[in-house]
Amino acid sequence: MKFAAFTAIIAAGSLAAGAASAAQVFNIEVWLQGAVPSANNFADPAHVPIGPASVTFDWTGAINWSDISPQNSTPAGGKAIDLLDGYATQLSNFATVLPAFTFADFLNTSLTINGDAYTTFFRIATTYISAAPIVGTFTHDDGATIYVDNILVGGSAPETVAVTHGYSLPGGPGAHDLKLYYVTGNGTPSVLNFDPGLTTVPEPGAWALMIMGFGAAGAVIRRRRNAAPIPV
Repeated sequence: MKFAAFTAIIAAGSLAAGAASAAQVFNIEVWLQGAVPSANNFADPAHVPIGPASVTFDWTGAINWSDISPQNSTPAGGKAIDLLDGYATQLSNFATVLPAFTFADFLNTSLTINGDAYTTFFRIATTYISAAPIVGTFTHDDGATIYVDNILVGGSAPETVAVTHGYSLPGGPGAHDLKLYYVTGNGTPSVLNFDPGLTTVPEPGAWALMIMGFGAAGAVIRRRRNAAPIPV
């Protein structure tokens, strides 16, 4: 096999491997300072606030969010920039439905306050593949629950102090839909630590790159064959 064709196939294989082992990416929806989702700030599917999320973004890698400041009683505390540790390198694709609301505005928004005058609700989603179950623990303050394929697999919904729960994410054939619900309530501290080390299902763009790579390899091989000299 000619070197050019071999190189093209290697490139296509690299794209395929990248698509098959996509980084752990979470799609995050955030409802800011809305009405308290329930009397106890329940973090579960039944208490998702009505209407579109205030902001959305992607988060790549582990979620290690922590604002351990003393309980705040004014909007000067409990800000997103203090909770979202790693945002500078892990947060991308920020979008909002709020008019004239920038990313800087979001970072400087207070998410929670003593007495629950306002709270913030997060829905954190991804689709993953795993041959075997994934067992681990996650820590949260306040309420947080994990659902996979609409089944509760860990956590506690009501407002709470920092607590660690176990989870078992199902594996097996096919892709699995994971959603983590989290509420920051009653002021700081606020904590969410979740790192299951998932292999997430690639976005359509990743599959497109992989297909393009194999197409390029095929085109090179065809050209080499067509250009082969005719014996005389």
